[in-house]
Amino acid sequence: MTTLTHRSLICALVSLAAAAAISVAAAEPVTIRIGRGAAAEEQLWLMKAKPALARNQGSKYNIEMTYFPSADKRFQAMEAGALDMTTSNAHTALYAAAANVPVKIVASISRESTKGAHTRFVVKAESEIKSIKDLKGHTIGVVGLRSATHFWASTALRKAGLDPEKDVTFVPIQFPVQGAAIRSGKVDMGALVQPFAMMEEKKGGLRTVFTSKDAVPFDEELIVLVARPDFLDKNGEAVRAFFADLTEVTAYYLAHLKEARTAIIEAKMIRIPAEVYAEMPDFYREPKLRVDSDLLKKAQEIHMSVGLQEKRADVDKVVDLSFLPK
Repeated sequence: MTTLTHRSLICALVSLAAAAAISVAAAEPVTIRIGRGAAAEEQLWLMKAKPALARNQGSKYNIEMTYFPSADKRFQAMEAGALDMTTSNAHTALYAAAANVPVKIVASISRESTKGAHTRFVVKAESEIKSIKDLKGHTIGVVGLRSATHFWASTALRKAGLDPEKDVTFVPIQFPVQGAAIRSGKVDMGALVQPFAMMEEKKGGLRTVFTSKDAVPFDEELIVLVARPDFLDKNGEAVRAFFADLTEVTAYYLAHLKEARTAIIEAKMIRIPAEVYAEMPDFYREPKLRVDSDLLKKAQEIHMSVGLQEKRADVDKVVDLSFLPK
């Protein structure tokens, strides 16, 4: 073999190796980094707890989930480029969009509805607070300022003739410790959401003064999935595969609630007694994950009226359902 032929063969082999490496790299599934919360997101958690249900996971995409105690922390991480998607209560997502944070609301995970579990605002059974008007001068625990719980409490207070900015003090407290904060006297009232509401109900000694549906009588988007537009633009195929799986996992979750909750408990996605979790009422979940833009617009008008939002987000531009299965 001549030197020239030998060199040509080596070059050809190097080229083939490089092409193979590029092909392998191209075939690597996209990793979707998702921020998650502590409640009302079960079908999303199930994708991690029981990955066999998500047939495209591992081939077209992978997921990394990171827990954050509040939606504002998740948005900060997403703005910093540390997350590609995050769960959020719909109210915080609207506030972010109105503040020109580059986000798209891409799916509905759960709704606050009379057709399912909804948030209760509770006090100690012996409390002097019997009605919303009695809250003047007292403290209310909310999961975060400008959160859904802050919104419901503010709306209920205004309906009762009180000023939420002057007549009460809001104290940010994570959902898992709201009950302890009420019992210890750190706050006079707290917001209980499932599964923590069921846990506190089992203990006894607390009393509901009003619910989210007393504050806002219509259904609302509760937990939505929010994504960075640049990530969606670059990874359309992986994102569509992810949502195809999430839709199928949602169907499984709704049809096999006991088995789904067992898998979530076993995967330690949530840490509460299994017998409590098994019995708790579930939130209403839209089976096709489609966000109702009209509900968001109605909620936004209340935001404006109670002073929690200074300018409107363009809901029709913020909501993008194009990645969901048709």
